[in-house]
Amino acid sequence: MNRENKRKYYEKGYYRTHPCAESFHCKVCGRLVVLAGALSSNRIAADDNPMKLMSIAMKPLCLPPFPLDRIKEITQAMEGTDGISNPGRG
Repeated sequence: MNRENKRKYYEKGYYRTHPCAESFHCKVCGRLVVLAGALSSNRIAADDNPMKLMSIAMKPLCLPPFPLDRIKEITQAMEGTDGISNPGRG
């Protein structure tokens, strides 16, 4: 095991300062998480179709990167509660 691999396994907080370049399985839901590549942004032009832009913007909300059928279980694991609480409705 080389020096960099030892740091990954034994140094606390290693991935806070170093990007992860390997795929792994989520400990909560068990899904495979893969490196998705770089994100970039472009300015919109005057001749861009606004409906097409909105459909692109809404895609992450329609197809979330986590299973919706297990949202309650994932929320309990992350927060230790029964679900999403409604403030003011005690």
